[in-house]
Amino acid sequence: ESHSAAVQLLFSAQGSMPGAVNELVSSWRAWNGFEVEALHVMPPEQAFATFLAGRRSTPMWLDGYGFKLQSPGKTFGSGNYVRMASQPCSAYLNYLAYVRTGDALWRNRSFVQMALLLRAQNQNTSSVHHGAIHSSFRLDTMAFTSNDRGHSPGLKVDLICHMARYMLQMWRTVLQHEDLDRTDWHAAGLAAARWVARQQNLGDGGLP
Repeated sequence: ESHSAAVQLLFSAQGSMPGAVNELVSSWRAWNGFEVEALHVMPPEQAFATFLAGRRSTPMWLDGYGFKLQSPGKTFGSGNYVRMASQPCSAYLNYLAYVRTGDALWRNRSFVQMALLLRAQNQNTSSVHHGAIHSSFRLDTMAFTSNDRGHSPGLKVDLICHMARYMLQMWRTVLQHEDLDRTDWHAAGLAAARWVARQQNLGDGGLP
C-alpha cells in the first residue's frame, strides 16, 4: 500500500537566524494565505477595573488569612491552603491597588496578609532557622508547613528570598505613602534575607 502527501519546500537566502526564520515564516504565510486574526484587547483602565472587580469578589479570599490557593481545593494536596510564598507579593499588589484607588478594602487585605506572614516566620533568635518562613498555611489543620502538597518537604531558599523581597517592598511603600514605619515588617524581611544568606555554600558561595 502506498501513500503520498504534498510537501512545501521554502528557502531563504538569509543564511542564519533570526533573519532566515523571519523570511521563511513570512514566505510560508504569503504562500498559504495565512492571516492572524486580530484580538480584542480591553483598554488598560477597563482591564484594571475588571481585574479589581474579580479580585474583590472572588470566594478564594478568606477573611483573616488571605487567598486560598485554588478551587475547589478540598484537600491539602488539591490546594486547600494559603500559599505563604505568594503572600507578600499578593499583599504588595493589594496595597498598590489601595494607592491607586484609595479603596481601604485593599489596604485592609494587604495588612491581613502581612499579619499571617509574620506568624509563619521563625522568630526564635536562638534557632538555626531564625528568619525562615513556612511556605504554606494548611486550612484543614490550620497550621503552617513547608511540606508543600505533602510531597515537597523542607524550607525553600528561593521562596523565602522572594518573600523577603516583597516584605521589604511593602515596608518601604507603606512608609513612603503613609509615613507609617512598620518596623516589624522591616525586621522580618531582613531576618528572612539573612536566613537565605546563611544557606550559602562556604566553598563557592552558591545556594542549594
